[in-house]
Amino acid sequence: MDKSSPALLKNTLLANAAFSALGGVLCLAANDLLTTFMGMADGLYLYIVGAGLLIFAVDVAYTATRATIKPLSVKMIIGGDVAWVIASFLLVALMPQLFDFYGIVLIEFVALDVAIFAVLQTVGLKRMANTSGQVTA
Repeated sequence: MDKSSPALLKNTLLANAAFSALGGVLCLAANDLLTTFMGMADGLYLYIVGAGLLIFAVDVAYTATRATIKPLSVKMIIGGDVAWVIASFLLVALMPQLFDFYGIVLIEFVALDVAIFAVLQTVGLKRMANTSGQVTA
């Protein structure tokens, strides 16, 4: 069995959870600062995003810390990550007037990070399926 496969998946999930939790806390605790930095007119959206990120982070951390990582749970997390990347692209492409340059750069930087998590989680999940048929942590 390839010992790096469970570690890759688990560590990527934990990093995703930490990144999401940090983003959620920043959206809630530094809402005014982020709203100004991004050139947004209203910070309500960041409160909603922050709360959603914290819920997502708890789910991802829960999935990563189980003795047996369920492939369906990981696939749903990957789906959420892919949806985030697509939504970020569409938001910037269709409504760039909502943000200034720094806001657009921040949105795309976060989307790139999320895309990396999605790729690494997919690789980890595929390696686990190929080596054992079951995903265990």
